[in-house]
Amino acid sequence: MIASPEKNNMKRIVNINPKDRGRVPFTSNTPIIYGVDWAIGSVVRRMEHCRDKSIRLQSDSGYHWDAKKKSLLIESLILGIPIQPITLALAEDDVYDILDGRERLSTIKQFFDNEFTLTGLTIREDLNNRGYAEIGESDVLNLNWQPIRVNLIEGWHNQEILDEIRCRIA
Repeated sequence: MIASPEKNNMKRIVNINPKDRGRVPFTSNTPIIYGVDWAIGSVVRRMEHCRDKSIRLQSDSGYHWDAKKKSLLIESLILGIPIQPITLALAEDDVYDILDGRERLSTIKQFFDNEFTLTGLTIREDLNNRGYAEIGESDVLNLNWQPIRVNLIEGWHNQEILDEIRCRIA
């Protein structure tokens, strides 16, 4: 539990295990933050579909990763190397907005959409110059089932709360 100033209308943030949701007392002004592991394939599907609990991938303006950095991220996922978690906030329209991890999510989505090929890899050199459609079946499976840690924020009712959280995780 993190204490917070009253001026932000955030008396406390409750950090709970998803299995305990509904059993932890909180007020309507208390955001709930919990972590889950989602498969990369599931995350990509959530970015493709406009449905409840999908992920809203904002425009890529300001996207600054070069081909080598994007390739290393994808190679890390294929190798099973954990990456930094992403943080999402459930908006009023029941869609998740990205608070942290936009570049990682954009890179993953771009690779699944065959928008770039891997380059500069030194561990899996066999994957250089290949896009998603050109990597082997076992690599596709590894990539789709690789878990990524997702921190979810729900029950927030004040933009200042999200701004405060964004500042602290940046």
